[in-house]
Amino acid sequence: GYVAKAAKEAAQGEFMEMELSKKIDLTVDDYVKLAGLKTGALFGSAAAAGAIVGGGKPRVIKDMYEFGRNLGIEYQMVDDVLDLTGSTDEMGKPMLKDLQNNASNIVVIHAMANADAKTSNILRSAMARSAFGLGNVVELLGVFDDLGSVQYAAELGKRHANLARARLRILPKGGARRTLEMITEWLEARRS
Repeated sequence: GYVAKAAKEAAQGEFMEMELSKKIDLTVDDYVKLAGLKTGALFGSAAAAGAIVGGGKPRVIKDMYEFGRNLGIEYQMVDDVLDLTGSTDEMGKPMLKDLQNNASNIVVIHAMANADAKTSNILRSAMARSAFGLGNVVELLGVFDDLGSVQYAAELGKRHANLARARLRILPKGGARRTLEMITEWLEARRS
């Protein structure tokens, strides 16, 4: 069931990503759907598998899938923020790598959706330069900061963490629930 569902959704996510890469301006809804199909499906199937192995009832298994799916979406958002604000040592990859790979990034999507024509041109120019390793990180971060895009991404990620945490209420306190709460807390700490 859930592992097959995750594999199907991951494949749908890959196809969706290829289609969206042709779009100039992604929407936040596009991004959340894509993150849910890719990272969310993988996290969701792992959480559901744990519930199945633990003898969970169908409602528990479904809630654990949704816990993992929302946690995966938040994980992707945290990764996007860190791609722009974290160090190479923290990320294990160079800063702005997502931009160089033309990957969707929630911070960029928000910025492009909220920028006026002049700021949009500045952003596109800075991102194009970053593709050649010539990007000015301070310039880009300044624009993202002015538009509130990093803050927006952090808040949206927090909302998905809270959605994930709400699904844990079905579990008894302590034990597995506490472990999953700690994983969620670790992810939130990684963002700051």
